[in-house]
Amino acid sequence: MRVGLDLHTLGGIRQGSRTYIAALAARLPAAAPDIDFVFYVGDAGRAAARELAGDAPNVSVRPIPPGRFARLIAPFPRRLRREVDVFHCQYMAPLTPTVPCVITLHDILHETMPQYFPKGLSRLMRLLYPISARRAAMVLTVSDYCRGEIVARYGVAPERVAFVHSGLDPFFAPVTEPAVLADMRRRLSIPDGGYILSLGRIEPRKNLPGLAAAYRLVRRRLGRSAPALVIAGPDDGLFAAFGRTIRAGGAGEGIVFCGGVAQADLPALYSGAAVFAYPSFGEGFGLPVLEAMGCGAPVVATSAPAVPEVAGEAALFVDPADTPGLADALCRVLTDAALARQLAARGLARAATLKWDAAVSLAVGAYRQAAGGQEK
Repeated sequence: MRVGLDLHTLGGIRQGSRTYIAALAARLPAAAPDIDFVFYVGDAGRAAARELAGDAPNVSVRPIPPGRFARLIAPFPRRLRREVDVFHCQYMAPLTPTVPCVITLHDILHETMPQYFPKGLSRLMRLLYPISARRAAMVLTVSDYCRGEIVARYGVAPERVAFVHSGLDPFFAPVTEPAVLADMRRRLSIPDGGYILSLGRIEPRKNLPGLAAAYRLVRRRLGRSAPALVIAGPDDGLFAAFGRTIRAGGAGEGIVFCGGVAQADLPALYSGAAVFAYPSFGEGFGLPVLEAMGCGAPVVATSAPAVPEVAGEAALFVDPADTPGLADALCRVLTDAALARQLAARGLARAATLKWDAAVSLAVGAYRQAAGGQEK
């Protein structure tokens, strides 16, 4: 059997969907040695794809057309018919499917929270996501919340939608070496002392204005002992004006903007945080929460979907619209060393239970089912 993986997102700053598909690509060849895998990549991701493949004998790397629509329409689907038996892609499948497709839908938040998405993009997703999901041999997702929404809103048979929580790479572990932490601070311009960390793409759904407002309350309450608020994450081109507004509003208020942070620096960045804050209005999963827990950072997180699935009992949860409540939770962790240690320990234990093995097994099972023509 030949399975194609759409790896066009490889390269650049890692995000949830990129981390997911890279994690699968790194593990699938060994997990299913009887399957030949074709990694479809763009020019920017070719080196990363070859690194993921390593010396696996059952992997080949082939080009994928640049541009969303070039991947959805001919001649690329005709190539798939010649080259693979099953195609695994994320979010949107070719509009003229020539082989069975396995689709990973990380979320359909544009349906449940349309106010946080540009109207043009939202219309496109509302048109193409349901088509891809209904045609797919199997739909995979990363939380029980997302699975329920896909079944309910897109009318996909429940037995054809499966979820497994994303995993954590062992790379995300506590960093304790003072020299490594100091070097990270210097390069990212983070002041000495503990800091509140927020990490994610700069977009409205992440609730950064709410976090900034809560931080002002923290500074008012703690005075000079209040740590800096470090906001890390790449700008989203769709929300450039929002990013500029956030930066303008945060100037001179103890807020440090790091921009997109290289993958190699993330464990140290998480490990140095006195508390990790994730007050998003909603997520399909919330991978930064898992990464922060894996690095031993105490977590204050949103009670909105689907982050509580990720954190379990290892975080303080706050309604994202409750700014005073968010400030209270941050102050509790910052001023109660015993609570901070307890949350950190719970986070490490929780993170240890979430591995990529389950996602790999689910994907392999979906490929075999799709190739066999058995639509459950």
